[in-house]
Amino acid sequence: MYVDTVMLQSNWDEVVDNFDDMGLKEDLLRGVYAYGFEKPSAIQQRAIIPCVKGHDVIAQAQSGTGKTATFAVAILQKLDVTLKECQALVLAPTRELAQQVHRLLCLVVYLLVTLTVILDHCVDFF
Repeated sequence: MYVDTVMLQSNWDEVVDNFDDMGLKEDLLRGVYAYGFEKPSAIQQRAIIPCVKGHDVIAQAQSGTGKTATFAVAILQKLDVTLKECQALVLAPTRELAQQVHRLLCLVVYLLVTLTVILDHCVDFF
């Protein structure tokens, strides 16, 4: 890959073909599937794990391939819900992209929390 005529090398070769094998939290995995993701895109297969592991990641892919969801899933995986402090900061170069990121994160978190409450209630019910 070339960025401003400088070739970037990858030191990450792992490709994970499905979300189940990424070691995601169960609640987050439910939220991902509830959002409508069935199988990770090529960028998600290659970038979620190194992001979760704390590596610096530069990822390039065409529009609509799931780049926003890639780092959103990684952020949500790393969050400690017991801490009441800022744990992630997302910077976006445009207002439109910032709004897209906000909508995605809010929806996945909503689905994650809603499903957790519903499933916990169902477990208590039965």
